[in-house]
Amino acid sequence: MNQSTNKSSRFEQVFYNTGVGIMIVDKDRVLIEVNPKFCEMLGFTKEELIGKNAEIIHLSTEMYKEFGEKAFNQVRNNKTVNLDWPCKSKNGQTVWCRIAGDPVIGADEVLWTVVDITERVTSQKKIEDMEIKKTGKLFSFCCAAPLI
Repeated sequence: MNQSTNKSSRFEQVFYNTGVGIMIVDKDRVLIEVNPKFCEMLGFTKEELIGKNAEIIHLSTEMYKEFGEKAFNQVRNNKTVNLDWPCKSKNGQTVWCRIAGDPVIGADEVLWTVVDITERVTSQKKIEDMEIKKTGKLFSFCCAAPLI
């Protein structure tokens, strides 16, 4: 096996067996490659995603456009992008993702790595809600107490 074939084999092993979702999109934001973890996260098959516009994984057309402005265009201009973003699964559920993008060298494509952070976001929201309730109860208690 020559060195080039060996490198390609290693890349494929990482791409297909990593615990991180990976998608590659072209300059028109069409999905040209996805790995099994990415498909698993969003509940799609590879065949349901390849050749489709990335809008399929966004909550709305507006969110798709906003992501283009905040992230896609930044990466295309060789700027680092790391952000938390809500994506849409095949069944319509929101899946919160930590997304990082890099331009593919020598191609007019972007490689995105995606990690499901839904549990973290949900837990954080619960903590914030509890703090708001606690603050509200404290405020009610303070304001209801007679002044002496």
